[in-house]
Amino acid sequence: AMKQVIKKDPSVICYIGGSGPEKNSLMNQIQQKGLEKYVFLPGFLAEDQIVRWMNSADVFVLPSLQESFGIVQIEALACGTPVVAARNAGSGEVIISEDLGILCDPGNAESLAGAILRGLERSWDTAKILEYAQRYRWDFIAEDLLRVYETVLKRDPPTRDT
Repeated sequence: AMKQVIKKDPSVICYIGGSGPEKNSLMNQIQQKGLEKYVFLPGFLAEDQIVRWMNSADVFVLPSLQESFGIVQIEALACGTPVVAARNAGSGEVIISEDLGILCDPGNAESLAGAILRGLERSWDTAKILEYAQRYRWDFIAEDLLRVYETVLKRDPPTRDT
């Protein structure tokens, strides 16, 4: 996707954080596609570094083919950073509106490149993104869980016949 992105906007730079088993494969792909000036692998990022990177990003990109609930997307949104993600169950639960980010076709570099470019060109309402992310604060999640337990405890217990 980055090959297509830089054809339209050569000022775009991509950073891929982490130091997992795919690092060597990614380095090879970057070299094979001639993207050394555009894609960088800073390696492992400590939690405090991640916040800085997410706050600095124009968009956060998560092209996972499968994703459970996307906590990393919530973290990006909590920094006011819009998300570009592949359409899957987890990302669809988080990115519920184009005010928060853009979903693209999974496994489709052209769709991903288009979504990244649209995300970079768009003026985002950071306040709206931050407001949405607030619903995922731990104290709000705890209150929601408490309400669920209270509702369950108020129900009549089932009898052996039902």
